Amino acid sequence: MEIEEVDTASMRLIPLYFKVAQRLGVKIENEGICKGVYLKSWYTYKTQSLMPLEELLEALNGCEAIFLKGVALQRSVYRNDPPTRPADDIDFLVQTSQARTIFETLMARGFRPDVNLSIETFNSLRNGINLSKAHVNLDVHWSVSHICLDPDYQSRIWTRSLESQDGVKVLSDTDNLLHALIHGYGSNSIAPIRWVVDAALLIRQGDIDWELFSREIEATGWRSMALSQLNVLSDYFAIETPQDLRQKGKRSYLAWISRSYLRSESLHFRRALRILGWDFGVYATNLQIRPTVLAFCRLLPSLSFAFLREYWEMQTRTKKSKYARRK
Repeated sequence: MEIEEVDTASMRLIPLYFKVAQRLGVKIENEGICKGVYLKSWYTYKTQSLMPLEELLEALNGCEAIFLKGVALQRSVYRNDPPTRPADDIDFLVQTSQARTIFETLMARGFRPDVNLSIETFNSLRNGINLSKAHVNLDVHWSVSHICLDPDYQSRIWTRSLESQDGVKVLSDTDNLLHALIHGYGSNSIAPIRWVVDAALLIRQGDIDWELFSREIEATGWRSMALSQLNVLSDYFAIETPQDLRQKGKRSYLAWISRSYLRSESLHFRRALRILGWDFGVYATNLQIRPTVLAFCRLLPSLSFAFLREYWEMQTRTKKSKYARRK
């Protein structure tokens, strides 16, 4: 295959592919091009990750943040050669109570959101905001996922977070693994195939607490998705995981909602699923009642009102934004 035929998702794996081949002394096709891709990743890491990270930590001004995905993994299983794990943006988790303050601080420093909506609307649509300035992209999250059955999971993540050698707070390896599996399960404009490599390295080299992992996938309602991902690693890539975990996930109403939500590319459909589906499922679970059609009909008016209210706010703000740009 010619290098020009490599898709964007696979291109992200070339830096690691090049360095592994170099370490093993294996001659690879298009070695010069692969080296160029690695060097570009090295340059991006130095200029669009390390330098902006220093500015970001200064902007946070004492507000707590846990760094996720690329930044976290570069300080974990990729710490010996961070550029082998390219990161297009800087993902970090903040306390919900501090989200507005951080958002306004970054806006004052010249960062702008990808969609002109209020932070309240963002909170109803997503679990974070994408902000950008020049070539720097930030993803500010106030929850790891919009669909989590256990509201206390967030606080446990903060308790288990670790501080890297350069003073950056990151997820533990166990939480990194769970996040990689769930994030890789979802739909994305660029296929998130590198979750396979991230998860494989975390399992083989990271410090994974499998008992904790098992408890968390039950508590969060992510058991079906997480085990499906682990089975892929085991069946297709020979990645060994505990035998008692490699079972088919239990089918449930919430598991179906979770899978549909993560794999949908439509924000409106996601919101409908979350309000009419996930919120109802959590309500039924917390009240220890079966999520039956009758129970759904009883709750439908309030759920529908919540959906329409959010939809109306989004449409109104979008029209105002278009009108302001025309002026």
